[in-house]
Amino acid sequence: MTTPEKIRVSGPSVLAAMVPSLLGFTPADGSLVVITLVDRRVGMTARVDDPGVDKVEGLAAELAPALRRGEPELTGLVVIGWQAATGVASDLMWALRRLGLPTIEALVVQDGRVADDCCQGPWQPLGTDVLRPVTVVQGQVNADSREDLEDRITWCGSVKPPHGGDQLIVDGWRATVHTVDDRDHALAMFGHASVEKLAQDVEGLSLTLRFTPTWGPKRDDLLALLAVAAWLRGNGALASIALDQASTGHSLSMLLRQALAVTLPPAELRKLLASMPA
Repeated sequence: MTTPEKIRVSGPSVLAAMVPSLLGFTPADGSLVVITLVDRRVGMTARVDDPGVDKVEGLAAELAPALRRGEPELTGLVVIGWQAATGVASDLMWALRRLGLPTIEALVVQDGRVADDCCQGPWQPLGTDVLRPVTVVQGQVNADSREDLEDRITWCGSVKPPHGGDQLIVDGWRATVHTVDDRDHALAMFGHASVEKLAQDVEGLSLTLRFTPTWGPKRDDLLALLAVAAWLRGNGALASIALDQASTGHSLSMLLRQALAVTLPPAELRKLLASMPA
């Protein structure tokens, strides 16, 4: 297992520069990014679309339960508006503060510069992203956009697995799904050390979904497996994308969406999976 490295954030410009690495992709124009600070450490990082000035209060109310998971250790929140989200970041910051959350400041990033969103200056160049080299070494994804991250899910409809059924291939580890029991057995394996070690040791995150022409509802089971595999690596963005593609009525995906919405930590998910029969 890779030993976590301590990264020192020297100021707002460096924190803003780290956003793509914290998310796993570069946010689109108009995105709002909320970063939690827990006991002088960077905690949860969340990205949402700009809801418009008249819906900021509602967005704050939706975010508050997940943000409060860090209490009582939660020491502060930083809200960053990306390009077109100028002005909305400060609105969201004040809305979160009115809900009793310990906000610190709101920033805005435009054309490689960062400034205080409340007063629009002085502008500073984005600092060095000291996190990106570390995430690359540890095998984390740094995509150019969320759409680029979606493209990492590859459906190979013309490839038939040698033993039938539908397959999920995660860096050489294969899960073949014929039944719900097969799916649950594969999920249980994700909670054990051997599969966890595989996920830690392989550099990069190359995930391929393969299915037969008669995949039917098994596609949703594979997407749920993909979400879990990504989630255990700390890649919440890819997990969210996989769950977005699953059918709305798929019960396991619905449960995973709810857990992801309240930012269930990978360690807690791993404990849950480890408690399942192998």
